[in-house]
Amino acid sequence: MSMILTHAVLAGVVAEVSSAEVLSFDVFDTILLRRPVGERERLWRAARQIEQRSGGRVDARSYYMVRQQAQRLGYRMVDVAGGTGDIRFNDMLSRVVALLGLPADVATLCRDAELEVENASLSLNQTLAEDMRTAKAAGKRLIAVSDTAWSSADLAALIEPRLGKGSSTGSIRAPTKASRSGAGSLRARPLRGAASGLGLPPHR
Repeated sequence: MSMILTHAVLAGVVAEVSSAEVLSFDVFDTILLRRPVGERERLWRAARQIEQRSGGRVDARSYYMVRQQAQRLGYRMVDVAGGTGDIRFNDMLSRVVALLGLPADVATLCRDAELEVENASLSLNQTLAEDMRTAKAAGKRLIAVSDTAWSSADLAALIEPRLGKGSSTGSIRAPTKASRSGAGSLRARPLRGAASGLGLPPHR
């Protein structure tokens, strides 16, 4: 009986996907799979790159420690606010650079290094990618959604070289940590906004 119900549920999902004009997909651990490299290790690799590329203006260990603390405090603020806040990666890096007493333009160097390390730790989910390409060829629009601190442009930079240019058209961010703090309705807001911008009802 449970198998019949499972098939019925799957059939319903397939029918909904077939009738939709826009498909949304999560980014990390969905379309992009992480290699077994921890977040702290990725950050340390980025910190060393930043020190090297800055000609020693940025101390790797100092950056690593302040950057970790900034992220920890940012998430703590979101939690205290009941999951309704947001953390933007570029804003966080600007604050880190300011705390280290460095020129504002160093934040761009830091962003590029962190994005490069992040990119190197990811691989494409080939099975899902084929489904996405098939859907795009059938005329469906694809929207990438992520509740991380990365900007829409950063998400596109990670996805499009692997999945194809324009594949993440409309890349959007859910409020950071919204889905992890139990505020599930927050995650739906960007999707409703995207649907409105495309002139489509949410169920499409």
